[in-house]
Amino acid sequence: MGTTEVPLISVIDDDQSVVEGIVALMESVGYATAGFGSAEDFLSSSRSHPACLILDVRMPGMGGLELQRRLAAERDETPIIFITAHGDDEVSAEAARRGAVAFLRKPFSQAALLAAVRSALAPGEQQLKTSDGATAKTRTPADMELGSRDALRRVTTETK
Repeated sequence: MGTTEVPLISVIDDDQSVVEGIVALMESVGYATAGFGSAEDFLSSSRSHPACLILDVRMPGMGGLELQRRLAAERDETPIIFITAHGDDEVSAEAARRGAVAFLRKPFSQAALLAAVRSALAPGEQQLKTSDGATAKTRTPADMELGSRDALRRVTTETK
């Protein structure tokens, strides 16, 4: 009987509380994770061929769109889910044109992020373009929003 490899999800955001909260959520549902505080930290790591990247758009130094372009130039087709508190339609459209699986605006729900990850890990399924409609439809009282410091602290605490 063969072993099933657990997908590695890399989270890249300059806000450590966001990284910790998303890492905790991903680990709570069985994914392996690696967190990074910058695109440069990710690039200088061994990278271990993540199955998916969860990537902030705006960070000091190299931003998320620049990292997406660099990976594309290296022919790295790792699916990318963008997260941002500063997204606009132009940025979202550029990310989608370049192949982003999803573009989630902070705060976003756990359900929206998990749905985006499932989409990224399931080749051939319809890709998500934005979170606006889906996020509104999937929120429930038990489905807290991610992307705010308080919500991320609760996720981190509840999953430890």
